[in-house]
Amino acid sequence: FNISVRTNLLDRSAVIGWVTDEFSDSMVRYSTSESFGADVKVVANTNMTKNHELTIDNLSIGTLYYFEVRSKDAAGNIGVSSTGRIFLSI
Repeated sequence: FNISVRTNLLDRSAVIGWVTDEFSDSMVRYSTSESFGADVKVVANTNMTKNHELTIDNLSIGTLYYFEVRSKDAAGNIGVSSTGRIFLSI
């Protein structure tokens, strides 16, 4: 995946975007643990699209977050990105 990340310090949020070659759903898993431990959270949208964009809200300033994007097409094929990082700094 070619992933874009736009952060908004005032809203303490990040918008994660990516493009797929087939229509698929959208999911972002994120956590303060690189292994996506017990604190893992999920933002998802089941609408089938090629242009994906999800917003993660209520991020803490000064905390490193790890994320991965996932998309599943109508045939059930799942694509998973490598792990990315988000850090909001003053």
